[in-house]
Amino acid sequence: MRKSVIIIAAAFAVTAANMETAAAQSLRDLLNKGKEVIENENVQNVIGTVTEGLGIQLSPDDICGTWNYSGTAVRFTSDNMLAGAASTLASSEIESKLDEYLLKIGLKEGTFSYTFNPDSTFTNTFLKQKLSGTYSIVKDDNGDDILELKYGKSARLDFLTLSTLVDIGTDRTEFLFNADKLLDFIGKISSTSDNSTLKSLSSLTSQFDGLKIGFEVKKQ
Repeated sequence: MRKSVIIIAAAFAVTAANMETAAAQSLRDLLNKGKEVIENENVQNVIGTVTEGLGIQLSPDDICGTWNYSGTAVRFTSDNMLAGAASTLASSEIESKLDEYLLKIGLKEGTFSYTFNPDSTFTNTFLKQKLSGTYSIVKDDNGDDILELKYGKSARLDFLTLSTLVDIGTDRTEFLFNADKLLDFIGKISSTSDNSTLKSLSSLTSQFDGLKIGFEVKKQ
């Protein structure tokens, strides 16, 4: 227990020491500095959590580039966090259902990606579809930075807007969405939106207020 407290305190100290210059750095640069100091995956996760809580700004430099889908991601918001094993069990069940559904519609590594350009435009590719729109970094009701994706007019997405929590880590990055919004989006871009797996997944995620689901992505 004492060791864990010391490690967390060290992670906080590394983060706090860099806060004064955070405005001139990208979030990824700051996290990488923490990684250089402490090469421990659990501590790196703590650093990521602490920096998120300290309100470090998300910048376009953190976003620009191509991000390829590499897996699913599930997170409970802090005010809806389940305790201990219950949280792990729920996350595991939701991830399993999400994996099953995405595989059924063909969303897997190599088939889904986002490309963000410096001019605030983006392209979202899924199989043979190429969806486009504009993006911006805005503040949510809690004052946190959110990536807002505004899709253009298309046959399936008529000016749809998605708000995205971007969690940039040293080893992995997650794009997280409100569960109902993401499932609606995926249903619209796929041809199997009414299948039993989607209904089961929607029923499961609706049990948790504030649940975030999404994609783990890797920068190309």
